[in-house]
Amino acid sequence: MEQLFHFGDQFLNVYTSQGKRNGKIYILLHGLFGTYQSGFSMLIPDLEKRGNTVIALDMLGHGKSSTLEKVTTDDLVNTALLFVRQEKLINKTAEIIVVGHSLGSIVGQKLAYLMEQDGYIVKHMVIIGGFYLVPDRIRRMLFQVSTTAAGIASEDLLKKFQETALYKSFVKMFWFYPEKSDEHFDEAYAAFNHANIEQIRSCRELFRSEEVISIPTDEINFRVINIRGDHDALSHQSDFLNIARHYGEKATSMLLPDCGHATLLEKPDAIRNVLAFFEHSPLQQRKSTGKPFMKKFLFAIKKKLHLSAFVFKQKTTPYKKKIFWTPT
Repeated sequence: MEQLFHFGDQFLNVYTSQGKRNGKIYILLHGLFGTYQSGFSMLIPDLEKRGNTVIALDMLGHGKSSTLEKVTTDDLVNTALLFVRQEKLINKTAEIIVVGHSLGSIVGQKLAYLMEQDGYIVKHMVIIGGFYLVPDRIRRMLFQVSTTAAGIASEDLLKKFQETALYKSFVKMFWFYPEKSDEHFDEAYAAFNHANIEQIRSCRELFRSEEVISIPTDEINFRVINIRGDHDALSHQSDFLNIARHYGEKATSMLLPDCGHATLLEKPDAIRNVLAFFEHSPLQQRKSTGKPFMKKFLFAIKKKLHLSAFVFKQKTTPYKKKIFWTPT
């Protein structure tokens, strides 16, 4: 069920479904210029089928939600947190799983941290195509494209601009696995173009700053599931590794083969399987090192999902080994 959540002059469009009493609560946060439908339509039915409560937001400045003259990531986090605090769908005894794709992963990590500070039980933070540091070249490119689109005088001209070969090649190049991009492109391209001129103008400011993840890991109890497509041209491999390094023993990282940044469209079955497995995993021990948990749990992941391991070693990390899992 869709509903508008009002706070002052602004409002969020929120999809909610009530699950079973013992089900988990999923909070879903889409990527830039997306909507909850474009980001998670392939996942929501499966989550609901397992008896979970689903809360999916059109973030501020996106979809059917209102916007501001300038939207920042703090605006996105604060409005989502207002919804969590004021709505009765989320109680403090339920286990919560936050799932964020791209921009939604930046918002989701901050939201998960603040929810734990409020006393909620956040079980997992699932990062899909996440950013640790937005590279300068990506920020310049996205800002230039959005500035061009935002400077167009009318919605009709914007649509014409979005149909140009240059704009389509930009989307195809950075969002998809090159050898299979045509398979999902039409569907994803339609989803990508929900934003109107007002929303594009308001969200341009998101490209001006480098967003560094600074969640204090010694203050969190949730586990981080870090997922990236191996041909993701927006979320760089360094983001993937730095997120894993930042969260240390509290992170499990998975590299999905043959897909790009549009992971939810290109590998929906893989994402469904990962969520289903971690949904029933044991709750992370509060304020523990996680080492006894990791040894037993990673073996279970490998057995259940038929995954093989490779070891990443780097002198700059405080840990001698980093273990990542990639489907065989």
